[in-house]
Amino acid sequence: MVGTSYQVSGLTNGTAEQFRITALNNAGSGLSVSTSSVTPRSIPGAPTSLSATLGNGSATITWIAPSTDGGSSITGYVVERSNDGGLTWSGAGSTATTSFVVSGLANGTTYAFRVRAVNVAGQGVASSATSVTPSTVPGAPLNPVATAGDGSVTIVWAAPATDGGLSVSSYLVEQSTDGGASWQIVVTTADRSAVVSGLANGATYRFRISARNAAGTGSSVSLSGAIAPRTPPTAPVNLSVVASDGTAALVWAVPTSDGGAPVTSYIVERSTDGGLTWATATTTSATGAVISGLTNGTAYAFRVIAVNAAGSGAPSAPVTATPAAAPGAPTSLVLVSGDGQIALSWSAPASDGGASISSYRVEISSDGGTSWAIVASAVTARNFLVVGLTNGTPYQFRVTATNMIGAGASATPSVSATPVTTSSAPTNMVSVSGNGQVSLSWVAPVSNGGANITSYVVELSRDGGRTWQNGPSSPTTSVTVTGLTNGIAYVFRARAVNSAGSGAASVWVTAAPVAPPTVPAALTTQSAPGQVTVQWASPVDDGGTAIVGYRLEQSLNGSTWTDPIQLGPDVFAIAPSSRSFSVSSTTSDVKQTGAGVLTTSIGTNYVVTGLLSPTGSGLVDATSLTVTGLQPGTRYWFRVQSYSVVGDSPWTEVIAFAANPPSPAGVPAVTAGDGSATVKWTPSVNDGGSPVTYLVERSLDGGLTWQVVATTTGTSLTDAPIANGIAVLYRVTATNVAGSAEPSVSVPVTPEPAVVPDERDVLPETPPTAALPRTGSNDVVPFVALGLILLLLGAGASLLARRREQGGLAGPEWGPVLGD
Repeated sequence: MVGTSYQVSGLTNGTAEQFRITALNNAGSGLSVSTSSVTPRSIPGAPTSLSATLGNGSATITWIAPSTDGGSSITGYVVERSNDGGLTWSGAGSTATTSFVVSGLANGTTYAFRVRAVNVAGQGVASSATSVTPSTVPGAPLNPVATAGDGSVTIVWAAPATDGGLSVSSYLVEQSTDGGASWQIVVTTADRSAVVSGLANGATYRFRISARNAAGTGSSVSLSGAIAPRTPPTAPVNLSVVASDGTAALVWAVPTSDGGAPVTSYIVERSTDGGLTWATATTTSATGAVISGLTNGTAYAFRVIAVNAAGSGAPSAPVTATPAAAPGAPTSLVLVSGDGQIALSWSAPASDGGASISSYRVEISSDGGTSWAIVASAVTARNFLVVGLTNGTPYQFRVTATNMIGAGASATPSVSATPVTTSSAPTNMVSVSGNGQVSLSWVAPVSNGGANITSYVVELSRDGGRTWQNGPSSPTTSVTVTGLTNGIAYVFRARAVNSAGSGAASVWVTAAPVAPPTVPAALTTQSAPGQVTVQWASPVDDGGTAIVGYRLEQSLNGSTWTDPIQLGPDVFAIAPSSRSFSVSSTTSDVKQTGAGVLTTSIGTNYVVTGLLSPTGSGLVDATSLTVTGLQPGTRYWFRVQSYSVVGDSPWTEVIAFAANPPSPAGVPAVTAGDGSATVKWTPSVNDGGSPVTYLVERSLDGGLTWQVVATTTGTSLTDAPIANGIAVLYRVTATNVAGSAEPSVSVPVTPEPAVVPDERDVLPETPPTAALPRTGSNDVVPFVALGLILLLLGAGASLLARRREQGGLAGPEWGPVLGD
């Protein structure tokens, strides 16, 4: 056969084989080369009789070895497990024996197991799976709590921390009357609570609880200490009460029966709704208590309950009392100063002392509280106006409430106030318009009205002063009013504010907000080798004020922009070497009338051209900038902004290359070869200002579709391999950073095979010399896998045919594997 590899099948696994190879040509057979001994083999079969024995969180797996080892001894076993019904499997461990203990399993979870045998060929087929569910008895119940009752004990507990993998079916409650020496079951329940009744009050008992599931009864948990049933005491007797200012003093006698356990405390309860509801007032171990914090004038009912180890007993018979006292002090005293007068107002006391307030007394002091004089002693309202005072003099006041018991305390501390009047008007108001805002400033009033000015309030009008609305306030003599509409005239005035209120208004000022212009429009660029011309148009909106001029900046990275150097009153630029510049142009010095073009040279590399307005106003309607001396093929950023006396517009940006697309490449010349084609062309006459790359394409359907062959900076390319006998079209396109030229004219070609002499007409001068294989490209390498022998022979001398033979390990006897 012809070739350098052959696969031998039908061999017996476990039987060693050896092979040799001989090369043939027209001159005869060469020397043979033999392979090393190889033995076919396969993976082992599946283990059988898989079984599992359950444990607490574990399973012991056993099995029988496979009936076939695949021609190679079994070296071990791999155990796999699944907890999703066999959908997915993971390794549980490996062993050299036919049993394995899998630990760390979750009780109550069903697991599937399977086993694979392993030999040198790899892991064999998995055994049939077996499923098990580990489990054990439940743990001890948690947190048992017992409560003694009258001849009974109530016990509650929590479920065990673990149910052993099986649901808890019931709980056993056991009782001991001999200190835990012996136990008897008194309650079996599925609940987590039980009441053990029929017990003797005063006797001591011990209890323990255990949980049970299908696997059996778990360990028990005991209650700490012994428990004795008992009953609460009877009610206290002889309860009496004495009321005073906000308090009530109660005394009582002990109950006639303590219920079999000492009384440990008494609970005093009170009610303010005639005994419908009760609240705890205090708890004491004595037989008396003073209840404070009561509301004078409110009727209270009181009762007492005795408490022992068994709980709270019955309440005593209730008693009633009503505390009372003089009224408290009035609150929230407020003074409002006026011109020679002060108005007082206050709130009623938090407590009227248990009796209605009949009047209020008002007192005044002009010496800082050293002495007081009564202004009015029978005021029935909660306000009073004190007149005839001296402006600028501070006064103190206090107010006292009176009821049928007498006068209460006065408000502490007393409150001070000074009579004042409002200020005069602010003067010299000035406005400065901005974008959607107006900034205002003024001079403080000549008179502050006798009190410090705390702030100023600005008022504004949109209808020429017919109606006004409040604007912002300010603690200083200036403020900026924002949120205004540009172009709308507003009227403004200011008032000073002191403790007496707002003073007189200032003289009006009128102002209209204005905005900066919008961005220049229609930003475009025209590129040429080594230069870029940037052009733009006037903004759509000048913001309500005339545009002063434009600024243009350049950058190499789009983020760093250099401040301009002023070259004249109306022209700005920066040095060409920095490759960033800013140009601005105004028309304040342009005197030409009518339409025309103004061109200004800046240094050696910049030209600014402005198109004058036909009205002769001198404003620049459109501007362009031509930048020369740029690096061909380099990307540049340009941005332009307009500006007025109000401010600057945002920037608008554009990116350009200092280059043009190249001229087309010359018509290609195509030469056909055997499975190839060589394309040659003449370069572009003009590279457009940056290096040119050529794109070579081919078409197999007459130019309907094109395939990219390659890109190159040279002027020739060989396309191989391609099919012989099929017409192919080729074309070439020149490209640089600025774009691509038009593709060249397409040229057809048809590759043809080369003429090769018949080997039968040529005899080798000498027969091939066989040699033993050597390290290198002529080596013979054997490979063995699953009963197949794959022989590979590296590339060597050209041979007409090769013969392969195989033989056993015995040696000289050989038989043909494949004939000539």
